[in-house]
Amino acid sequence: MTAKQFLKVKKDHGFTFNKCELDAPRYAPIIVSLILLQLFASSALTYWIITIKTPPFLFALKVLSWFVLLIFLFVTLQGLTVQLILRIMKPSVKRHVILGHAYISTHFLIPLIPISQPVVFFLRILGAKIGKNVSIAVGSRFLEPYLLEIDDNTAIGSYVLITCHVREKEKFITGPVIIGKNCLIGAKSFIQPRVSIGDNSVIAAGALVPKNKILPPNTVWGGIPAKKIKVLGN
Repeated sequence: MTAKQFLKVKKDHGFTFNKCELDAPRYAPIIVSLILLQLFASSALTYWIITIKTPPFLFALKVLSWFVLLIFLFVTLQGLTVQLILRIMKPSVKRHVILGHAYISTHFLIPLIPISQPVVFFLRILGAKIGKNVSIAVGSRFLEPYLLEIDDNTAIGSYVLITCHVREKEKFITGPVIIGKNCLIGAKSFIQPRVSIGDNSVIAAGALVPKNKILPPNTVWGGIPAKKIKVLGN
């Protein structure tokens, strides 16, 4: 993606609004209702596993199978809800806040999955645009994945945090994070919103990429805040 294309995406999907708008209590009943409905549906669809009669020595396996399927259905239902909200609501503060109900999946459940393929699957359901052969290590968190794009053959290290929002004093800032092809995002790095990382680039472990940064292709970045270390191929 060129800088010009990224700036258009940033303009279309980035918002800056007051903290008081975000914290409006009128949205709480909607969020709580969505989460309770998803939990109820997940439990109802998996209850049959608990009712299966098994020998005592298989009881632990039965409970584990029920729990794994429950989490799978819950995250899937959250993703389908996100897809529905994205289709029926225009970009707004209200939509952004309601989509926050999926934080249960993106912040607590998905980081526990040790295998890359299910993580990619769930992130796609939650609205992320992810290319082919993308690998994601355990422990990484992706907040507002519907604003996230990761292109082909990119690797995300362990315990990376990619957030498409930041708070600054009384402002709440959102925007996309777009990562190009063949990139490497080092472990424990932190990427803020409105960031574009060019193809074949490397973010060093523990780096902080602040908001509103366009990183050119074939470069290595590291430090807090991240600074260009070198140009690859030179």
